Amino acid sequence: MMGVKVLLLVIALFLFNLGVCFAEAWKEDLLKRCDELHELAKQGKEMPTSLDGVPVISGDKAYQLWKAKKAIFLDNRVKSQYDTERIPGAVWFFTDDLIAKGP
Repeated sequence: MMGVKVLLLVIALFLFNLGVCFAEAWKEDLLKRCDELHELAKQGKEMPTSLDGVPVISGDKAYQLWKAKKAIFLDNRVKSQYDTERIPGAVWFFTDDLIAKGP
């Protein structure tokens, strides 16, 4: 069950970050949401399982996309966790860097 939650969170963050990467500028509401997420992280609180405007897909759908090479999976865990275990082909993408430095 925990693995499914992690996978869904990785997918949600991937889709969120994909949208951010192609955005021309950081809109005020997005900056506010990033600040809220950053504050949750600083407080050690649980991150939301989904974000407004980001579709949630099933583990089966994620697996189909991965198998067909139609998606790139971004792993946003700390580097030491990424180095020891990850989905084959996943790319390490630490979202704290994106939040701190911008796109």
